[in-house]
Amino acid sequence: MIVVQRNSFLIRTTIILLLSFIKNVELCIFLKLHFVLKPLPDTSFFKSFMLGIAQIFLWGGSYFLLPVLSTSIIAEFNWSEKFLSACLSMSLLISGLIAPRVGKLIGKYEQNYILLLSGMVMALGLILLYATGGPAGFILAWVVLGIAMGMGLYDALFASIGKKYGRVSGKLIVQITLVSGFTTTLVWPLLTFLLHQYGWRMSCLVYAGLLLLITLPVHFFTLFNGAEQKNRADENTPLARPAAKVVRINKDSIYYLLVCNFSLGSVVMTSVYLYLIAFFVTNKIGMEQAVFMAAFLGPGQVSVRLLDTVIRQKPPIIKAIFSACLILAGLILLRLLPGYGYIGVFLFGFGNGLRSILRGALPLKYYRKEAYPVAIGSLARLPLIAQALTPLLAGLFIYYWDINAFMVFNILLALLNIVPPFILLYWKTHPDKVKSAERWFIER
Repeated sequence: MIVVQRNSFLIRTTIILLLSFIKNVELCIFLKLHFVLKPLPDTSFFKSFMLGIAQIFLWGGSYFLLPVLSTSIIAEFNWSEKFLSACLSMSLLISGLIAPRVGKLIGKYEQNYILLLSGMVMALGLILLYATGGPAGFILAWVVLGIAMGMGLYDALFASIGKKYGRVSGKLIVQITLVSGFTTTLVWPLLTFLLHQYGWRMSCLVYAGLLLLITLPVHFFTLFNGAEQKNRADENTPLARPAAKVVRINKDSIYYLLVCNFSLGSVVMTSVYLYLIAFFVTNKIGMEQAVFMAAFLGPGQVSVRLLDTVIRQKPPIIKAIFSACLILAGLILLRLLPGYGYIGVFLFGFGNGLRSILRGALPLKYYRKEAYPVAIGSLARLPLIAQALTPLLAGLFIYYWDINAFMVFNILLALLNIVPPFILLYWKTHPDKVKSAERWFIER
């Protein structure tokens, strides 16, 4: 019991030190009192909030790093923008290749070393970026960042939460994605400030320090120490070291439908994020207005996460259909009415925000907590690989046709992506139509 109280005290002390940097004194005092006096229950929104903050810094130190720093890096080394994009694609590919192994390791051991070490590995990648002197060093840095992305971003986090909390993890996933939806809102201004003050190299170094300062205590006090160890410590019983569990999943038709749904969603999301502004400009919309309309992606994603707190009782399959239909409707409106693109962008962001929640919530419907980390890792591989290859394939498509034809192609993919959740819904209402089988088993 003393250990638990000490951990709660340490995490609250860490937060107090971080809040000392807030300039608004009254808000700072209020938050300090709140965090000191309020207890920290195991599934509190506070823990979800802190995990969301950790995700903001992890996403900002990897996936959303180059949009701010790329211009300065290109100016120093005289590299092409395609080289930098290729490095990011390589990182995504690496994260996809290691995802199944990461899921197995999270499911195998009681203490979550993977998530705890993810911030350290990402900080190492940023330090390598700081020290890079040529293409080889830059590629090496992005290899390390790719490993960190596989260890610490959504898929690894959802696997960790699902293992610890089981079927009640859906609420936590919604809360975390709600907070992390502000990644670009917070990280891009921070990186821009660091870039203007210190240059891109020192920006990487300073960000690495902030990343360690945030992620290490958050992951240690939330998911590293499992509830099982705490309960056993309270009972003053001898601690028996549990045997490591090796969980394997059977890849049945439901598994492949989930993979298909997640992969198509990843391709469409990456395509739109990459070429949305270029699509507006091609359709004779000014750059300022194009950026303004593209900015509606963020509010759409955050809005659906707020709404999901209200419609949380709806089955995940219904939400998956709703998400796919919203994405399709948003793309159709974009193609037909580019001048009113903010409506289509908002609908697309709304559907895509729900899709990011379902990446963690939908597999919970089919896999128990023992198998969930392995299932999440396995399900993440193909979507991440598809996401990594999308920039290259999209560029070739636009080169041989045009960006309007590319948008039509994405509409067809979005239409196709409605099929898997409808099949899952049909099987749910007609269980006699699908072969019943255990989707996982444990080896010791």
